[in-house]
Amino acid sequence: MMSAIKQKHPDMTIKAFTAAEIFFLSKLTKNSIPEILSRLKAAGLDSMPGGGAELFHPDVRSKIIRGK
Repeated sequence: MMSAIKQKHPDMTIKAFTAAEIFFLSKLTKNSIPEILSRLKAAGLDSMPGGGAELFHPDVRSKIIRGK
């Protein structure tokens, strides 16, 4: 979908997917977070909304979200 949008509107900035969604995609697909981000960027993702990035750091994640 992002690729199609970028082809039709190359100057449009695509800002999508929270850090929590990236983390979920990583677990769902069993790909690393850098791999997920690389693929999304290649598909046209320009930026992400702020918030939720603390989920990426295992020490912080284990303190704020027990059992997940």
